Amino acid sequence: MNRFWLVLLVGWIVLAIGLKMVAPSWKDVALDGDFDYLPENSTSRRGIELLKKAFPDENVKSQIALVFARPDRPLDKLDRQYAIDVANKLAHVDHNNTENLQALKNLIVEKFGSDPTNITPETLLVTLEQAEAAASDSGESAPPVPSLGLSATEVTELVDEWIKKFNAVPPTDPVKAFTTVGDMVDYVNLPWADPQNRVWTELTPVVGQMLKNNRRSARPTSADSNEARLEGHAVMVVGRLTTDMMATENVGILRAVTELVDAARQDPNKPEGLDIGLSGSAMIGGDMQASVAESLKSTETTTVILVFLCLIVIYRSPLLVIIPMATIAISLSVASDVVALLAEYFAPGNITLFGITSDFKIFTTTKIFVIVILFGAGTDFCLFLISRFKEELGLGTDINKASGTALSNVGDALAASAFTTILGLATMFFAEYGKFVYSGPVVAICLFVALLACISFAPSLLRAFGKVVFWPFGIHNEDHEAREGESFDDQMRRMSPLWNWVAVQVLKRPGWILWGALGIAAVFILEGLDVQVTHDFMNELAEDRASKQGTELIREYFPPGESAPMSVVAYLPEGQLNEKGNYSIAYLNMYLYNVEGVADVRSLYKPRGGDPTSSENLTALAVAGSPLAKSTFVSETGEYAGRVTQLHLVLDKDPFSRDARKIVDVLEEKLGAISRGEQLPEQAPEWFASGNDAWQKVREGLGAWKGATFEYIGTTPGMRDLQNVTSRDETTIKMWVVGAVFAVIVLILRRPMVCVYLIITVLLSYYGTIGLTEIFFGWFYGDTFDGLDWKAPVFLFVILIAVGQDYNIYLTTRVFEEQEKLGPRRGLRKAMVQTGGIITSCGIIMAGTFIAMTTGTLRGMIELGFSLSLGVLLDTFFVRTVVVPCFFALMSGKEEDPSASENEPQEADATSTPAKSAKQPTAARSKDASITKSAS
Repeated sequence: MNRFWLVLLVGWIVLAIGLKMVAPSWKDVALDGDFDYLPENSTSRRGIELLKKAFPDENVKSQIALVFARPDRPLDKLDRQYAIDVANKLAHVDHNNTENLQALKNLIVEKFGSDPTNITPETLLVTLEQAEAAASDSGESAPPVPSLGLSATEVTELVDEWIKKFNAVPPTDPVKAFTTVGDMVDYVNLPWADPQNRVWTELTPVVGQMLKNNRRSARPTSADSNEARLEGHAVMVVGRLTTDMMATENVGILRAVTELVDAARQDPNKPEGLDIGLSGSAMIGGDMQASVAESLKSTETTTVILVFLCLIVIYRSPLLVIIPMATIAISLSVASDVVALLAEYFAPGNITLFGITSDFKIFTTTKIFVIVILFGAGTDFCLFLISRFKEELGLGTDINKASGTALSNVGDALAASAFTTILGLATMFFAEYGKFVYSGPVVAICLFVALLACISFAPSLLRAFGKVVFWPFGIHNEDHEAREGESFDDQMRRMSPLWNWVAVQVLKRPGWILWGALGIAAVFILEGLDVQVTHDFMNELAEDRASKQGTELIREYFPPGESAPMSVVAYLPEGQLNEKGNYSIAYLNMYLYNVEGVADVRSLYKPRGGDPTSSENLTALAVAGSPLAKSTFVSETGEYAGRVTQLHLVLDKDPFSRDARKIVDVLEEKLGAISRGEQLPEQAPEWFASGNDAWQKVREGLGAWKGATFEYIGTTPGMRDLQNVTSRDETTIKMWVVGAVFAVIVLILRRPMVCVYLIITVLLSYYGTIGLTEIFFGWFYGDTFDGLDWKAPVFLFVILIAVGQDYNIYLTTRVFEEQEKLGPRRGLRKAMVQTGGIITSCGIIMAGTFIAMTTGTLRGMIELGFSLSLGVLLDTFFVRTVVVPCFFALMSGKEEDPSASENEPQEADATSTPAKSAKQPTAARSKDASITKSAS
């Protein structure tokens, strides 16, 4: 280190620049979505796979929903026509996107040599005659010229190349799907599930009528009178997309659709008094992702500012602040580029070696944790290195050797401390939920890079700056001879009056202080043992988000579940569901319609939904028997033809709510009983509102579904699967984290019983923190609080247990070292005095990095940032100040009174109270040596 400091400095800089030149940006390779990373055996994933096989042309994953409403009177013809006009604009939104239009122009010119001046969004791909033929097949009028005059084969080749460029889902028939150049631009701008029927309106066959609020809910509710009063007051427009609800692409889609809605609201042709709202799962997901991006940006900026201010206050040396800030900056750059390269080259399926296929993923939200943990932990590592460097200079060590000597004393210790956090994060790999599986190890890799920078780049910087880094206060060389006769008490008071007073109080009354502190904390710990969490995405969004406001508007006129309906996909291996006279679907429809919590059911029997016992008019009956309805609800593909059907359910609860997920549980239980062939009761149960006569028919007809497989897809089933898998993962992760951290500290301290106590302290700290966090936000959010965000307890546990043990190790190893030299009580007292200042500084900086997460708008991030900061502060000022020292004081007995040696000269360490403990490992001793009085 002393000889190669310049090589290391230049090497890190060259590495950072080189990686920046070749590595993709994090956002270019980052993935998103929540439901896509559920285990493959979860019911929603199984349902999606079954739907893909049975309905290969149906690839809807999310939707855009616009609502047009009048609170004062029913919609008139002008209102409804305006909704249709806006729907037409939505179907062609952003097809003048300059960048993509130019890219398509270039491709057409390159392949076919066409004149670029003749290529506009309205230009036909095929000849006018071909367009007219295709239009007559679909029942539409032919679009106008000009035309590129391409053949069907040329259009297919062009579309294939264009689709691959954007990794989009190819249409079944490109010639029918794309008529104009604008159609092709639209397709990659907005990933429509059905390019030919992009947007549903009330005029759309089969589904159009269900977009009106012209029916009451299935069973009487307190809102029925209001719903009846508002009947006919609203209509929806729905666009279906292939993107997952939480896909990052939805941010751009949200932006484009929001611009369209804003323009529609300001359009002078808009009927006066007509309200327009924006919602749908894609828009909600877009708002979520936009909030994440805003949180990431604000967290990064706030973290840098807070760490900089903390370092200035602690050191009061401007140049000294450069060391940790530069080290963290270069380690963050290198670490981000390394994992981005791994994500690019080891993406799922890219490489197969020895039968193992690559499957490396990173996520947008993971970047937030990388930033705060690297800034917090990296600064802590640098603080201990700088403290030792300062001590070496104070002892007269040559400037050319001081940084290397400091590193030799603390390097092993820093590595040991870092690996508690690294291993704790890495254990998330054993979870089931994909985002946990990949996020934990990715953050661990980044922290490992930061550790390497802290033990190589930071010492090299210290060597480069030398003593000038401590300007303007410089280095204080202590005169040991002048203080040779100083008493032990005077020495402790001189080192830190505050921490000496704390140490004396702990040694005087350890039992009273410990039990008193635990008694106060018990209230919060008990609260933390049973914390309620929420998976409600809508509740996490700020009130001013467009999709949240639009969803509230939809709920005023439609059942709450209308904004995100769910589906039941039924597979009957021996069924002939598309045969005339087969009423199996009708009986299942009626059964599901009566389940409490289900507001409406749409199926082959009732494509428009509504009460299945009511008489239908001829139009409705014709719709139910139409070929379009059959192909929509019953599979016509291969082995699944006539054996798979889907039923769309609208729930009467918020689709993101806990109550809605409970309805899915009820559905699964009831349909599971039918599949197993369990006997249904002879008399209609109370929840079956259609009457006993209808029940008898249903009871007999449902026998046909014995042996069927029922799967559940949509937002609510996905949320339920997410809740179930993350609940299991929380237990799994906690076990692995505790085991990994315990193994590390046993290896370092080699005192199992002490290690057990240290684990107990951080567990108590966690439960107290999460309990206090729940109490605080319950008060802060009031009636809108439905529990802590589901991510908060998991990430809080992993980070707090691992980081908390770092501070435990810093204190405990110093206690053992000082007790060897000074005896149990004096050694404990000196260790508390010498470590108090540096641990406090580290804790404040670490808490400062986490509190930066609260500057965003997402409730989940705010709750997690608050709880992490609170937990670190409790670790710093409560666990390390009271709980751990009191334990050591009780173990030390009462052979020494901390005030008995007031006038007693301090003896040499070699002749002090005999050592009471075995010699500690090198890592422990080197860690302790890094904590000096100069840092306190």
